[in-house]
Amino acid sequence: MRKFLATLILLGSLSAASAATYTIQSWPQDLNKVPCDAWRHNSDGSWTEAATIVVGGNATSGMTFKDTDEAKILNDKCPH
Repeated sequence: MRKFLATLILLGSLSAASAATYTIQSWPQDLNKVPCDAWRHNSDGSWTEAATIVVGGNATSGMTFKDTDEAKILNDKCPH
């Protein structure tokens, strides 16, 4: 029972971490204001949103970028 509860708590904390939301004013320029843990660096060199980003009232999440302005900003900002 303890292992089951510990697993539930761990899963809940992981879900909460990935449920973060960041609001920026300008896309893609303000992506450098979003923390690196809001992104997942993939083995193919692309970046995938691990959080929700709101810009101009529009929310994005789960989008993947490779060889784009977004990816360049993240490559420059975030260690990988």
